[in-house]
Amino acid sequence: MSKIKVKSQDFIKFIKYLGIKGDASNLDAVIDIDETCIKVLAFSQGKEIVLRGTLNGEFEKIGKVGISDVSILKKVLALFENKDNIELSIENNALKLNSEDGKIKASCILKSPDYIKNELDETTFNTVISGCKGNEFTFSVDEIKDMMKAFDIFDTDFLYFKGKGNEIKMRFASKNTENKIVKTITLADTVEDFDIKISHLLITVLSLFNLPVKLSVKGNSAVYIKVGEENYTFEYAVAQMIK
Repeated sequence: MSKIKVKSQDFIKFIKYLGIKGDASNLDAVIDIDETCIKVLAFSQGKEIVLRGTLNGEFEKIGKVGISDVSILKKVLALFENKDNIELSIENNALKLNSEDGKIKASCILKSPDYIKNELDETTFNTVISGCKGNEFTFSVDEIKDMMKAFDIFDTDFLYFKGKGNEIKMRFASKNTENKIVKTITLADTVEDFDIKISHLLITVLSLFNLPVKLSVKGNSAVYIKVGEENYTFEYAVAQMIK
């Protein structure tokens, strides 16, 4: 039986971030566990988002593990929020989760990685993001919260996203009326000009985090998003829409 120990908050965030949410949710996923990290490479249901997540640590090599229901695993992990560590083991085609004090024990059925079709290879992911990088800026937690408030006002599937000099402008408009909101963010640095249309999935991804987020936007490629703390890093690329 293979067994590893992970910090509860790190693993909770890892599963939350790989699962995304809403109509971009990853229902299942393949995670790869080796001696130095837990990694995931995947694309969302509609293939508008690709992601790579890495949780660093000292583990036992287990290999690829197929999570059959990401949403159930997220709910189970909420029970461990107040615990320092979680012991994970693979036994009888199930992921076993135990708190160190033994007061919480859970089991989630696994699926063969061969039957999970949203796994991405490293080469493809690197090819996608190579064209996205090079025009970076950072949004603060408060700036992201303001975007979410503006986006929630209108029933829309997209927004317009424009950068020039040290300013970013985001235009939110309703589908059937002339109502609109333009949110301007002043940056510490300057960016190359861009003017794109992006789906609501950009806001979906940004809303996952409660920490600053780095982005890179160019006029002819996906929007690159990177977030991380001491033990983990997540990267996403969200496809643009045709204007």
